[in-house]
Amino acid sequence: MSQSFGDFALAQDSNDPNHSISEKLPVFAENHCAERKNPANQLFCGDPELNAIGARLASAIQERLNRLADRRIAIEENAEWIRDRSANSPHSYS
Repeated sequence: MSQSFGDFALAQDSNDPNHSISEKLPVFAENHCAERKNPANQLFCGDPELNAIGARLASAIQERLNRLADRRIAIEENAEWIRDRSANSPHSYS
């Protein structure tokens, strides 16, 4: 990855108001990542390696759903996981 998560964290934790996500992520402007409200989504959007990983993850999830006889159960399990993750985290993931 050209920029490390540590670099992103430094930009977020810095007292220097001149640091921003858009400066730290190579394709932030090109991918219109500012339209994303959630900082985690902006991170995945603006970093080419994370963006590619996100696409592979989405593909793997779709492949899993395609193999299931009853997709509804998997969708419900995923929704439950997201609710649990959100409830147990100080950050919003929507």
